[in-house]
Amino acid sequence: MPKPATTSPSPRKKAALVAIVMCLVFAVAIILNLSMRAEAASENIVPIGAGSYTLERPSSCEPLPEAIYRTSDIKGPTPTNQWWSSLVWQPFSQALFAHPLAMLCHEGGLAVTYPGDVISGASGNIMGGGIAKDGDFSIGHSAVSDFPDARCAGFSDWFIMAEFAKGESKLLTTLGHGSPFIYGQVVGGTAKITFAEKPQIWSGTKSDSTLGLTVRGRHYGIFGASGSTWSGIDGSILTNKTAKSYFSIALLPEKSPEALALFQRFAHNHVSNTETDSEIGKGTLTNRYKFTTKNHEGSEPGTIFSLYPHQWKYTSNKLTDMSYESVRGTMKLGIGLSFDTIIPIQGLLPMLPKEGIPDHQRMVDYLK
Repeated sequence: MPKPATTSPSPRKKAALVAIVMCLVFAVAIILNLSMRAEAASENIVPIGAGSYTLERPSSCEPLPEAIYRTSDIKGPTPTNQWWSSLVWQPFSQALFAHPLAMLCHEGGLAVTYPGDVISGASGNIMGGGIAKDGDFSIGHSAVSDFPDARCAGFSDWFIMAEFAKGESKLLTTLGHGSPFIYGQVVGGTAKITFAEKPQIWSGTKSDSTLGLTVRGRHYGIFGASGSTWSGIDGSILTNKTAKSYFSIALLPEKSPEALALFQRFAHNHVSNTETDSEIGKGTLTNRYKFTTKNHEGSEPGTIFSLYPHQWKYTSNKLTDMSYESVRGTMKLGIGLSFDTIIPIQGLLPMLPKEGIPDHQRMVDYLK
C-alpha cells in the first residue's frame, strides 16, 4: 500500500503555532511571577485576629526620617503617634502640650509656659494656647548656650525625659501629662533659668534654695537642692549654685506661701515611671494610674498631680481645693502615688429613637 503523502505546514500556520507557543510561555511566566509575588507578600503579611498587617511600607506612605533623636538607653521600636513624637523625629521638638504646662525643646534648652484655657483660631487651625521659644522661661545649662539637638532619653505611659547634651555636659528634663512639675538633672554644670522678662520674686532671697516668683502673671516655685542658692536674683537669669545635680520647677495654682510650702514637700520626688492598668467589669471601666518616684531628698512618698474633668468626675481619690485651667477644662489637684477612675459603660444606640424627643424639628436642626 502506498504511504500517505506528507505536506509541511504553510508559513502562515507556522507563524500561528509560534505565536501560540510564545503566549503559553508568557502565560506561564506571568503565573509563576504572580505566584512568587503572592508568596513573598504572604511572608510579609502578619495575621492578627480577623485582620492583618504588613511588614513592608506601602509605596504610598512616606518613609520615616533616617535620624531618630533618642539616646542609646532606649531599645526597640520608637512610638510615632504620641503627643511627644516630634521630640524623636526632629532635632528639636514642636510644642509639647502636657497640661497644665506647655513645653518646647530648642537649642538653648526647654522653654516652659502655662497656656491656661486660651484657644487660638489663627490660620484656620484651632490650637490650645501656644508657646514661644522663650516661653515664660527657659531651662538651660550654665556651661552650654547652644545644644546640637534634644533627644528622648526615656518614656512611660504619660511621662517622658528629654536630654540635651554637648560633650560631657548634659541637661535632663522630665515632664508629663497632669504634672505641674518639671524635674531636672544637670551634668557638668548647674541649672540656668532664663525668664522672658524680669520675674517678681515674692518668696526667698539669694541665700535660699527655694524661690516663689511670678512672671507674666503666672506663679512658679523654683526648687534647688537643699543647701543650694540662686545667683542673679535681681535680674532675669537665675543660676543655681550647688554641688548637687537635681532641681525642679513647679507651676503654682496660686501666689501664696502655703502653696509654695506644699509643693516644696514633693519637689525632689522625681517621677521615674508611670503606668496604667485597666479592668472591665459589672458595667464599668476601671483605670488605675500609678507613679513611681525617685526621692532625692526627704522620705515623704508621692507627688502632686492634676486631673482632667473626665478624670476627676469619676475618681474616688480625695482631691485638694486647688486647680489649674486648660483647654480641656478645669484640672483639679491630687496628691499621692496613684489615682483611679471608675467610668460607667453606657453603650451606644444604633439609631436615634423617635420616642422621648419633644421637639423633633429642633433635633433635626441640631443634626444638620
